[in-house]
Amino acid sequence: MPYKNIEEKRKRDREYYRRNRKRRIEIGRIWREKNKEKIKMNNKKYRDEHKEELSVYRKKWWEKKLGRKILPRKINTFKKEFIKDDFALGYVLGVLEGDGCFGLYGRGGIGTLSVTDKDFADAFEKELKKIYPYHIFRGVGEPKGVSKKKKYIVNFNSKSYVKFFKRMIEKIIELSDKIKRGFLKGMYDSEGSVYLTNLEDRKRVMRQISFTQKSKETINLMTSLLEYFNVGYKTNTIKGSGFNPNGIYYSIRIFGRNNFIRFKEVIGFSIGRKADKLKIIIDSYILNKDCIICKKKIKMNGKNYGQLRCNKCNKEYWKQYNTIKHREYSKREQKNKYIWKDKFLKPTPLINICEVKK
Repeated sequence: MPYKNIEEKRKRDREYYRRNRKRRIEIGRIWREKNKEKIKMNNKKYRDEHKEELSVYRKKWWEKKLGRKILPRKINTFKKEFIKDDFALGYVLGVLEGDGCFGLYGRGGIGTLSVTDKDFADAFEKELKKIYPYHIFRGVGEPKGVSKKKKYIVNFNSKSYVKFFKRMIEKIIELSDKIKRGFLKGMYDSEGSVYLTNLEDRKRVMRQISFTQKSKETINLMTSLLEYFNVGYKTNTIKGSGFNPNGIYYSIRIFGRNNFIRFKEVIGFSIGRKADKLKIIIDSYILNKDCIICKKKIKMNGKNYGQLRCNKCNKEYWKQYNTIKHREYSKREQKNKYIWKDKFLKPTPLINICEVKK
């Protein structure tokens, strides 16, 4: 039946409300009895007072929904008893500081290494197992972007371990020698590179181990550790790179056979291709050479590669060279192109330097 006006409609609604009030009260009472727990959970004061009871209630509710029991969460806690190998600890710290990534995310912590060298991932996992007794995840990622190589992933989850690793990196200088050696090896496996070019052309040959980083603090830390282990190096700055043309990068370069041997003994590489190239570099130095005058062996130490004569013959050679250079010849001798002849100069191909020009 249509209403004549709005006032009549309101009047009818009020009558209906009065007639059904008892019914509505009864419906509300029944609903509250059924949903007592839900109403309590919506009350903030009740939630603060009954935290433990509510956690049990939520657990039961989820078990009912999932249809299975929820096992207690495993927390990978750190204990000092687990750190039995100092070198392994240093290596893990070096890798995470270099190519790795670790940090706190939400309620937990995570550490990850994703690289294209399988032997590098295997070495990291091997050293990590010595100090981390919990589950370590291994996976293989598909190639992305420009790179066409697969990536080998090593992953661990622990908030307490991540905090411990951060504290250790801050005071790495104060720790033991084994930890320092492991840290250097991990950093050079991550960011280090070995160069060997122009081996056939001895004048243009390039042999070096380089380490490049954008952080000046990391470079200062690495140089102090190299000095501690008596490894010679040189530093320089690089403006721009393929990743960041406008950035400034710092590099540490190691030259010389003695420094290469010292580096291999103290630090070394766990990546096969880098270790093989370092061995080739060390073997490329000629240790013995024949003197062009007396034909005796010259001992080479990596610095005197261009030496042609032994020390004894070299002194005599330059002594005679100076006497020839400063000698005053007569006009007759100059016309005849007098050439100084001596037993020390006869076998040498450099005898023409003694010729006196007009």
